[in-house]
Amino acid sequence: MTTSSPVPYFAPAGLFQRWTLQTDADGCTRIDLPGACVQTSKAASPPQPGSAEAMAAKEEALRNRPPEPQRKKAPEKVLLLEIFKAFDYLTSPPEPQNPTKPQPTSAQHAPGALSAKPLFPFDIQDIPPAMRRMGWHKSAALMEDFFSGALNYSRTTEDERDAIDQHGRFYASRFVDTKRFTWKWLLEHTAVEQALAQLIAPGFIDSIKKNARDESARSKMEEKIVTCVAQQHYRFIGQIDTLAECKGDVFALHRNFQFQVNKFGMFSYLNTDLGGSLGNFALYAAVAYATVTRQDHPHRDVVTVTHAYVYAKDNYSFNDEAGHPSQYLGHWNKQGVIYVPTAAALQVVDKVLGNYGRFLPEINMPELRADPSNPFFVGADFAIQTGEHYRAENIFYPVRNRDFWNWQMKHQRGSNILNFSDLTLVRMPTPLSFAIPVQR
Repeated sequence: MTTSSPVPYFAPAGLFQRWTLQTDADGCTRIDLPGACVQTSKAASPPQPGSAEAMAAKEEALRNRPPEPQRKKAPEKVLLLEIFKAFDYLTSPPEPQNPTKPQPTSAQHAPGALSAKPLFPFDIQDIPPAMRRMGWHKSAALMEDFFSGALNYSRTTEDERDAIDQHGRFYASRFVDTKRFTWKWLLEHTAVEQALAQLIAPGFIDSIKKNARDESARSKMEEKIVTCVAQQHYRFIGQIDTLAECKGDVFALHRNFQFQVNKFGMFSYLNTDLGGSLGNFALYAAVAYATVTRQDHPHRDVVTVTHAYVYAKDNYSFNDEAGHPSQYLGHWNKQGVIYVPTAAALQVVDKVLGNYGRFLPEINMPELRADPSNPFFVGADFAIQTGEHYRAENIFYPVRNRDFWNWQMKHQRGSNILNFSDLTLVRMPTPLSFAIPVQR
């Protein structure tokens, strides 16, 4: 059965499938039935033969589709409003309980009500076919590779950042993909085009501004080059080709020569194939070519960095930070996905308040002030119904990172995949020169 208070949500609507807010009478309602959740029982199946060719044809058809008009910014505004509301709710003292006040009742507590409603099975592996129905072909293929792959994951957030697997080693080559995402596809998205322009701009790619690790892009670049020269180029004069140094291994190039990054959030490409496949990814710059010369007066070697490689990188995984709510990935069924803004707002508020630790127990869903009237509890972690009729296409199940993690542990399958785009060679706005100790 359902609650009587509608919960707003976003769903694709219209010819161009724009993400539109459904609210008030058009909002969704909560389903409170035992077992009404995403299932993780289905084991992985190997990819079907010929699927790569079929995917390529579908992606080509998708590229030739007429461009959509620019989306309105209503989703961001609505989410921002929900963030403020959630922040106010969580930082205000709870209302005193009145034991004499009659508690609201709903139909789900009526005798026989639970047995009157059927369950519509939905397995976590039903998500890739739903993605394809939405046109998210890269997202679907990547998730299928996750399900069909051998067990590969990182134990901590730090290990995931460095692509260290559960055995304490760098990800094996079969878990590193450099072919799926091309700049041609990435630059079809305005957000990526803007982020690339910012990354390679003078004053950003060669920034001397220090980050949280007390290092700047300029100092990091110098450190990487000095290490390379000291270890491999004793008394070397000439040009260093970093990709050749790494024997063509992009992962090694990233580890040894990456010096700048431009992170940008999903709000600029929310609910697209780009967001479904790469999530909150980032663009990186690594040294491509540097020239070493020697000066006699004063006696020193001078390195001049002239070119950089720019690329996108993302670790496709479903890990969560310890002590924080599991990341919300939308409400799904076999037809597609909808988003409940209250669930997304709680995720953002946790990032803010969780840093202080004081409010963390109250934010840690689904125990968020266990109050059925709490507007940020209803719809956040429960199955929901859209429309008037209780049928499979109207029932959506909440999906979080923990569901994929539970599937991995249950079946001992599922691959974290480190994704790199192809490399783009760019000339540094101004060649960067610095002196290094002379090797004697």
